[in-house]
Amino acid sequence: MGKRLLVVFLFITPVFSCKSDDCVVESVLKIIKENENAVSSGFDIGVVADKKYRLRNIDYYYPLARYYIKNFGIDTNGYYLINKAIETGGIFKNEAIRLLIFTYIDESKFGTLKKAIKKYELFIDEKYKKFLKNYATGKKFEYFEDIPPDLKLLGILNDIAKNDSDFFTDKNVAKLNRYLISLGKELYSDEFKRRLYNCEKLTKNAFLMKSLFFYFNKDSAGFTSELGNILQKVICPDEMKIIKKISIDLGSRSAYFNELTRIYGSKQGWTRFFILEEIYNREGHKVAIPHYEATLADFKNESGYINYNLRQKILYHKNGFSADWLEKVISFHNDYANSFHARSLLNLAVRSAIYQKKTEIFLRFVDKIDFESMSYYDRTSFFYTMYLIDKKNRQKWLNYLSEYNFSYGILNIDGGIKNIPFGKGVKLEEISAKGKEILKKVAILLKFDLREDIDSYDLSDISKSEKYIIDNELFKYYQNREDYYSAVKYAIKRNEDFYGINYDGITYNDFKDMYPLHFYDFVKTYSEVHNVDPALVYAVMREESRYQKDVVSRANAVGLMQIMPETGKFIADKIKIKSFELTRAEDNINMGSYYLNHLRYFFDDLPLILSCYNAGPGRTRQWYRTYKAFPKELIYELIPIEETRNYIRKVMKSYYIYKYILERENILFINQRAN
Repeated sequence: MGKRLLVVFLFITPVFSCKSDDCVVESVLKIIKENENAVSSGFDIGVVADKKYRLRNIDYYYPLARYYIKNFGIDTNGYYLINKAIETGGIFKNEAIRLLIFTYIDESKFGTLKKAIKKYELFIDEKYKKFLKNYATGKKFEYFEDIPPDLKLLGILNDIAKNDSDFFTDKNVAKLNRYLISLGKELYSDEFKRRLYNCEKLTKNAFLMKSLFFYFNKDSAGFTSELGNILQKVICPDEMKIIKKISIDLGSRSAYFNELTRIYGSKQGWTRFFILEEIYNREGHKVAIPHYEATLADFKNESGYINYNLRQKILYHKNGFSADWLEKVISFHNDYANSFHARSLLNLAVRSAIYQKKTEIFLRFVDKIDFESMSYYDRTSFFYTMYLIDKKNRQKWLNYLSEYNFSYGILNIDGGIKNIPFGKGVKLEEISAKGKEILKKVAILLKFDLREDIDSYDLSDISKSEKYIIDNELFKYYQNREDYYSAVKYAIKRNEDFYGINYDGITYNDFKDMYPLHFYDFVKTYSEVHNVDPALVYAVMREESRYQKDVVSRANAVGLMQIMPETGKFIADKIKIKSFELTRAEDNINMGSYYLNHLRYFFDDLPLILSCYNAGPGRTRQWYRTYKAFPKELIYELIPIEETRNYIRKVMKSYYIYKYILERENILFINQRAN
């Protein structure tokens, strides 16, 4: 892209002196047209401008400026368009002011920035207003409240530090660090790295910023030499987590442990936990767990990071199934219901009770579990497992499940979709003035292919009907671009926002958008060739890739049905094809359909075939040998790998739904007719 942009900047040099609106807009649109192959996205110029390159609407100045700056950088043309968007006072005036402010920050034009903040104070987003006003009026940093969690503000903080002789007091550095912590994963992004390199004052004098500077420069030696001083300045667990991550990523974990022990080894408190984590990592749980139990006493009434981690490690490693252990697991689950370890430990308790034939102990405590705090998926999966093991109260669990029409549990019990009362039409409320404005903005932003800008809008106080329309526009936008992953994502969001998590009253067409029939010809052809149920092919495709042809997983599985390259070679040999591309839809569906049929050699049972597809035939056969004495419905629940259990549930749910859709659409394939 760099070579292409060189051509662009040579092209635009002659028009820098151009002052007229028509001239600037024409220049910008021609640059965009000339370079449409050099950017990752584009828009139809004919939709937003006439043949003489005149914009069709004054509200187009802002999105044109935004698109131009995003793809080609800031120059005279970009500033002209931003200011034109502000001057014309269209619906994007506030967004244009924000773009102007952030552009001045990126360009380090801090004097001009302060003037702009004062000039446009009334139009600045409430999220930023107080912070920017304090900056523009020259307040000392000690009088600032907490900083908005936006990494684009980093340049301002560096400018404040350069002009405030008292900036690096302990109190101010703690405030700066809270801001850094609030950025979360963005703290390690390329965008943060780019901005950090322009913040010399902060990287030299603030210990977290200095640590991050070492991190991005991969300077292990520099970081290790400063580590002792850095650790002495850490004042809270969130700061320590950042230092720990940097230590691990730079290969300085031993130095981290040594310095931790030297500085804090004889002290109690939260720092003790981080030492114990390193003991756990170095010497194993048998050495560390007694220390975890002793330390937990100091954090019994705390509900944060340390309490959570101490308890989950103790419960995992002292997991002999008993009433006492189970009560502790349930207590932990209720305190942290939506966390990974809370879900995992509760699942471990259920599987242990089944395998050890101690379900009566588990059922004595089941009513103490906080179901309401569970996610939809966790709650319905748990209810289904209870339906299987609690035979005395089976009707109770069936009644719970019956409230969730499309859950895996109820579909498995019913053998598919039965008597779902789909709605006859979408009933939308009257659109409010605010809703109309947001809908207009969304429509314009999509014309300019500025989809990501829509995420910046606060949609919390608009109606369900207005959210439905916005999500539906995004669904159609992605569908038209054959980005089927995002299209399904927005179909799901639209339906959950409008109909609720259980899709009460959903229309059939809205429901079907979540389970589309993409690549129909290939599915039809190869399900017949390999004698596989097309509903199964679609279900695997949906849950494996969400219909992304070229997706590659972290495990290197490729394409629509996520086939490993080695498996692809095995299949190609079996079906006698000399060349193939796993990112090609036809090849992937052909090979995936064959492989599903091939797995029947190991099992006839569909959930176990899916286990083979996900975890491999070897592990599945081993699990089957271990659990074959149990009823087959419980075999699936006993599988020790959570990913595989979840995979079976999700694919089986999609299978039942695709079975229904194909029958309702009267799409009968040859092998279905034969059967």
